Amino acid sequence: MNWVFFNWKRNTVGDKERLEIECRHCNEWHEFDVNESDLEAWKLGKKIQNAFPYLSAGQRELMLSGLCEECWEKLMESEE
Repeated sequence: MNWVFFNWKRNTVGDKERLEIECRHCNEWHEFDVNESDLEAWKLGKKIQNAFPYLSAGQRELMLSGLCEECWEKLMESEE
């Protein structure tokens, strides 16, 4: 995708979109499925928590910042 600053892939799996996102800190790939219509709604400006209420906060953060939950927590701990 060309509107983010980290690596991710998107593939259609049945009626879902499988997102594969690489954490920009640890370089691990994470994958999960979303509804295509929800992904499009988010790209058009819907708030991420409203577009994907079925995803964990960590998965949504990965989509926003490119940081997996574990790396996000480690970075936030170092800020304190």
